[in-house]
Amino acid sequence: PASIPVPADKLKGVEDKGVVVTDPTGKEIPSNLDVLNGQPIVSFVPPTAGDYKVDITSGPELLHEVTATAVPQKASVGSLATTTVSPASIGYTDPATITPVVTDPTGKQIPAKMQVVDGEPKISFIPRVPGAYTTELYNGEELLTSIPIEAAPKVSVGQKADIHIPPDLQLSLCDAPIKSIVVKDSSGNPVPAELLTTDGVPRVSFVPETMGDHAVELFDSDGNKLGEIPVSAMAPKSTVGKLSSLDVPPHSIEGHEPKNLKLVVRDPAGNEIPSKITTEDGQPKMNFIPKLPGSHTMELYDGPELLTEIPVDAAPKIIAPQFGEPVLCVD
Repeated sequence: PASIPVPADKLKGVEDKGVVVTDPTGKEIPSNLDVLNGQPIVSFVPPTAGDYKVDITSGPELLHEVTATAVPQKASVGSLATTTVSPASIGYTDPATITPVVTDPTGKQIPAKMQVVDGEPKISFIPRVPGAYTTELYNGEELLTSIPIEAAPKVSVGQKADIHIPPDLQLSLCDAPIKSIVVKDSSGNPVPAELLTTDGVPRVSFVPETMGDHAVELFDSDGNKLGEIPVSAMAPKSTVGKLSSLDVPPHSIEGHEPKNLKLVVRDPAGNEIPSKITTEDGQPKMNFIPKLPGSHTMELYDGPELLTEIPVDAAPKIIAPQFGEPVLCVD
């Protein structure tokens, strides 16, 4: 559901007012105009991605207009994706009679499940490759709605990420080869990156230094933007009681001697815990063993200068049970 605020002064003193919302094809869709705590709000459910026109009217008079852009819902490769189905999109259809059909970027149908949670129909599936997925809901042979979902590769902060071009995007680039790339972090800052090709398959290599959504932008030889790949950078994962060994981000130590580096690791309580830097095949690594579950912080210094700071999520160690026994988590 989308909620669009409307300037209160535009409707001041107007008794007879209404709203008309049209989708990217110009078709009117269901919408409501309500006032919450003195703030006029237009609510509607965009069935597809694209630009929606919102018109606030009083009879034939146009009081206010705004364009709202609906983007595909986000998911992460390898993680369970769950999307809520708008009741307006299925009308009075019994959810028990609805069949979800999810197709991946290659057009292949993948396993999906629909269930009702707290009265809301939800569709769940696990995307295995990055790119555009389509979720269609059918009642028999009748298509009720189609929901686009964009699955982003999931990478770890401070660790090298190799992003392959999604299959659907590769097909669209057959006549316009990629010549350059720009990677931006969640604040829009550029991130050093390389465009590499192995066995004719292009990929983008970079090291995310902050958490959040990144964008890999692809350009042709004339500087025209060919497409964009969303990438989700998350804290590296670790397990309580097990050695965590992570690469030192190369760009963070440029101009610094590895022998001068100092590592400080703090547990969720802020206490410093034992850690050390080692070198494997010329690559400096940061090592520590988390003793508590939760968010740890790795701080890398050269003297008093803080070079980089990397969060690490330590999960409890799980003792695998015999069938029928409870799972035991060890702190």
